[in-house]
Amino acid sequence: MKLDDLFKSGSSIPSLPQVYFKFKDAVADPDTTFEELASVLECDPGLTVQLLKIVNSPFFGFSNQVETVPHAISILGNNQINELVLSACVLDRFKNISPEIIDMQLFWEHSIACGLAAKIMSQHFNNVNADSIFVAGLLHDIGRLIICTNTPSLFSEIFLKGQNEKISLLKAEKSILGFGHDEVGGELMKRWKLPKIHEESVRYHHTPAKSPSFKKEAATINIANSIAQNLLLGSSGELLDSKIKKESLEILDIKPGETFLKIREEVQEQYQNTVQTFLQTSS
Repeated sequence: MKLDDLFKSGSSIPSLPQVYFKFKDAVADPDTTFEELASVLECDPGLTVQLLKIVNSPFFGFSNQVETVPHAISILGNNQINELVLSACVLDRFKNISPEIIDMQLFWEHSIACGLAAKIMSQHFNNVNADSIFVAGLLHDIGRLIICTNTPSLFSEIFLKGQNEKISLLKAEKSILGFGHDEVGGELMKRWKLPKIHEESVRYHHTPAKSPSFKKEAATINIANSIAQNLLLGSSGELLDSKIKKESLEILDIKPGETFLKIREEVQEQYQNTVQTFLQTSS
């Protein structure tokens, strides 16, 4: 099987809504005012409500209520609002996958935990963009959703192979498909025309040293994925323990120790509120 086969005409590949691309273009224009940015989002009332719920959630912890989109943009800035809009759109696009194929609640719980761990790491080590890295973590396993919706029988075969042979799902994917969910996710990011930071963080989250331009981001996601998995926060379906790669630590020039214990504690402390913020607002 070739990677392009998953993306052929007629396959179940969701597209991002036009409102996201309009907002993204508006953000890229330095002359766009907060009110003009808000008017783009307000064309989609559901997205506007969802966005304000996220902004007013414990995830941000603002002491005063944020009542309008222009107010939210003025507080958080264009880039962070753009990342939140992207998060909301992605969660919405994949919410109708059958539970018989994959448990989407557990999948997004793991993905959110990975994004949260990546964000907390960025705050401790200050080596990547905290706004973008959360979304990169949220999206890191999205290729698995493309595999399961377009080749459900092979998806089941992959899980059985991983379980029976006690190998990682990535190895099982490559054995059966000839490629892994990391490559599929990277290709989806490319076709969605998302920023390179997202494409490379997703495509290389298992092999960060291969990332041409965003090795630190890919390494951060690699470590965050291991943290989320080892804390048993949600599940992407992976059955094996995930060890932090030495190459990721070297790329980031960090050593595991007290800081990593602190990061794990912070992830556990913030996890429930973060899941509630993104999953309840997307339902």
